[in-house]
Amino acid sequence: MKKLITYSLLFFSPFMFGQNIFFNSGVNLTKYDYKNSSGEENPNINQSNGVFFEIGTSFNLISGNSGDQKLNLKPSLVLNEYNATGGNNFDNYDWNTQFFGLKVVLDYLIFNTDSFSTSIEGGFSLESLMQGNQKIGGTTYDLTKSEEFGGSFFAPNLGVNIVFNANEDIGISTGINFHNLSSSKTSQNGEKLNIINTQLALGIIINL
Repeated sequence: MKKLITYSLLFFSPFMFGQNIFFNSGVNLTKYDYKNSSGEENPNINQSNGVFFEIGTSFNLISGNSGDQKLNLKPSLVLNEYNATGGNNFDNYDWNTQFFGLKVVLDYLIFNTDSFSTSIEGGFSLESLMQGNQKIGGTTYDLTKSEEFGGSFFAPNLGVNIVFNANEDIGISTGINFHNLSSSKTSQNGEKLNIINTQLALGIIINL
């Protein structure tokens, strides 16, 4: 709860100074990259789907010669589902998790017309597990008590966005983003978990 309050205060305190607000949602395509204490990977872990939600604002840092907002800073709050499945000849297992965090990216405009624009973005997010379960056969485990899911997860982000201008005040966006979450906490038994995610997004932008 303390992390939730801290993230929220960090985000909403400068909110009134932004040029626009945006809301994104879509699909997470997630793969868990897990290594045991011997450094061995589990080949039976497969990709699974989840959803995500994002609310953010944008601050113009650099404008182009024609007045375009060339470089923008975009902080946002994110709620992500990172799920995975797996199994072997003896058991089936899956993971269902929800992470909450703060995302900060720089968005660079590469093409712009009156109808639409294209940009690339890069940055990072800092996320923590809110709730999650691991199911092995008929047994369910609470992942909030798991060492591998403890602490904060750091994730570099890279993406491409296209915005279609409905009018002067509203735009519709679509995009694809890639990020790889790594735990900031070192496991005492040497186990390591990375979460590899591809995000397909659809959103709305409201100019202030």
